[in-house]
Amino acid sequence: MSMHVGFIVWRHGRAHGRNLHRAGLLHGLWNRTSAKATALAAELGCMAATTPAQLALECELLVICVSADADVRSIVGSWPRCAPRSDPDRLLHGLSRHCTI
Repeated sequence: MSMHVGFIVWRHGRAHGRNLHRAGLLHGLWNRTSAKATALAAELGCMAATTPAQLALECELLVICVSADADVRSIVGSWPRCAPRSDPDRLLHGLSRHCTI
């Protein structure tokens, strides 16, 4: 069984999403602009989540690739008690220009 990876991407992370897809790991993605999420999901054959929380509930690993630390915090803070934050068997990995969580 392969891991289901969710990818939250903003401006510069589309190539990372394509790499996850090529590795057979990408289950779904979310972008704050739904048209961009829908287009990339159609290209890669994965689901386009309507919210970060929906994506988090669908995946074992959630990768967040955004511009700044505050963006990571706003995304993680946007969902109530749901995976991966409240489930110790799920993972959250955040990437921003300044840090990796």
